[in-house]
Amino acid sequence: MTGCRLSWNERRVLRERMGALAAALGSHADDRRALDAAMARVDQPGFGACTACGAPIAWERLLDAPDRAHCTRCEANPTAG
Repeated sequence: MTGCRLSWNERRVLRERMGALAAALGSHADDRRALDAAMARVDQPGFGACTACGAPIAWERLLDAPDRAHCTRCEANPTAG
């Protein structure tokens, strides 16, 4: 995995977005677990990189769903990565 270089500010924005999403999810257990896992990974070197192929996940996609683990290509074709 090549990792993804998110700036400190981008990580801060994602943490704020995740906090708001967590509050909105409330008791939706499966979604909340996925979001909590993403919150735990946001400061890790590989966060923001596809877990299948290592390509960066587009910033807009991370803002839309910070718990995404795959790039567009791998999400569309799970056997591609």
